[in-house]
Amino acid sequence: MPDLRRKILVAFLVIGAVVLPLWPSFEREGLPMDEGALLVYPELIAKGEVPYRDFETFYGPANSWILSSAYAVGGLNIFSERAVGLLYRVLILSAIFALIQKRSTTLAAGCVVVAGLLLIPSGLPAYAWIGAVACALWSLWFSLETESAPHAFFAGALGPAVL
Repeated sequence: MPDLRRKILVAFLVIGAVVLPLWPSFEREGLPMDEGALLVYPELIAKGEVPYRDFETFYGPANSWILSSAYAVGGLNIFSERAVGLLYRVLILSAIFALIQKRSTTLAAGCVVVAGLLLIPSGLPAYAWIGAVACALWSLWFSLETESAPHAFFAGALGPAVL
């Protein structure tokens, strides 16, 4: 049990340290077309419109539904959208740590730092591809436990969410 506590502590410290440089991205200006779509499409969904029937989008609907739910809770603003983007990045980093920590906690911490450094230039927008990466990594983690029915269910549920 002390080993598990140590791994959890290391994961929180490393992910926190990597996410901290992303915090100023809440204040930065976003790309008008990309972040405009991240604000408008979920608003249209909240008003009852359906993607591909009522409005055109190049992305899968899952990200817009997640953002629509976040806007229902936090209001329709860029802060709510970027909070979802931050959540996506934390999910990616925690999945990387979870996948690699079975080998070595030090190796997992190093991989999280490298992945975090690669994520910093993209800022915090809640792009659909960032959510897809998080789903793919967690689907992979759940699929590693072959004898567990709940793990198989979540691996199968998260896998198609990547598309």
